[in-house]
Amino acid sequence: MDSRRGKAGRGSRRGRSGRYKPRGATFWEIAGVVFGIFVIILGVGYVVGAYYLVGVLGEIAQKDFTPANQRLSSYEDFFVGLQRQGLEVEKSAPYIREGVKYFLWAVTLPDEQRRLIYRWKHDLETNRVSPLTSAATYLDIELGYIRRQEVGLYPYTPGDELALQLAKGTYHPPPPEAEAETSKPTEEAASPEPESNASEGGKAIEVGGGSRRVVPEAGDDGNSRPRGEGLPVH
Repeated sequence: MDSRRGKAGRGSRRGRSGRYKPRGATFWEIAGVVFGIFVIILGVGYVVGAYYLVGVLGEIAQKDFTPANQRLSSYEDFFVGLQRQGLEVEKSAPYIREGVKYFLWAVTLPDEQRRLIYRWKHDLETNRVSPLTSAATYLDIELGYIRRQEVGLYPYTPGDELALQLAKGTYHPPPPEAEAETSKPTEEAASPEPESNASEGGKAIEVGGGSRRVVPEAGDDGNSRPRGEGLPVH
């Protein structure tokens, strides 16, 4: 009996010890915990980002964009003037990306076979307009928005005569009429001169539906009389 009780006690102890033995977490449990942490971090980041964005938008709404708008209006006037000169001007719709508004114009010079790109950005947070291409820098210099000492801070290619002429307003494309006259062949030189009836001293008459020429000939008596009547005209 004692031996049986001892075996039963040892068995029950083994059973109890096996029942409370900790087991390892499964893959799905670990994945669930990680996903939950990721969702919490994402939610916190969204709240912080939204709060920051609302603050930025509030600052932007309180800014005075009048100087920037006047500057962009001067660009519009410049390109309208180029269109009146007969140049091909293309404007892209402005767009905003990460608090920055971008503007773009393209000017094509047919006689020069060149296309100049004018591009600016307007930082809505700092309320600053800056050129992004060399041609735009040339224009800003001539309009007084950039000093020549500051060209190193922006895209700038020195010695661009076309960009300089356009910015100064000294570029004049050839008129279409002049181009047409230079390219048009001379028709007067190619066409044969019409026969002159006066060279033969006669006149043409209609005979039988065709042309006949009567050539006067001086007779012995000094009077003119017709000769060659009925001869075909060549």
